Amino acid sequence: MGNFSAKRGLTKKDLAFCKTHTQFDETSIKELYKRFRRDCQSGAITQADIANMYKMCFPYGNADKFSNYNLRGIHSDKNKLIDFKEFVFLLDVMGPERVEEKWRCAFKMYDVNGNGLIDQGEMIQVLKSLYSLMGINNCKVHEISEKRTKAFFAAMDRNRDGYLTQEEFL
Repeated sequence: MGNFSAKRGLTKKDLAFCKTHTQFDETSIKELYKRFRRDCQSGAITQADIANMYKMCFPYGNADKFSNYNLRGIHSDKNKLIDFKEFVFLLDVMGPERVEEKWRCAFKMYDVNGNGLIDQGEMIQVLKSLYSLMGINNCKVHEISEKRTKAFFAAMDRNRDGYLTQEEFL
């Protein structure tokens, strides 16, 4: 999905891709592009940009780790940049009718090593980063993360193999 060139503008191919893969119409996509280029002159959103956004919302937390996991969930080409097409896709996914796609993005975020499975260690790692983002950095964070992870796995790990597949997660 990635590899959008900021210098060439919104091509017919990129416009067609966005129309085909999202629920936005041509007029909306063109308007989103204008705003994206105005606010993101480099043509891509970086992990640092996401971390800065989180820092504004959570000024006492640690946004760096969570922004890395979050970025993993929302882009497809692992280049650590969100280009315009990925941005439009993300906005589309955030709509109320795209619940399953939200879960797919969350799965990718928790699948830290990218092997298509989530183990308890990965989930604990992401939960701890989320608590850190919110500024919760006390000795109970690991304990709380473990407890929530065990409860989640008890409910979702149908075959009790210690891993969550995307099918089990969804």
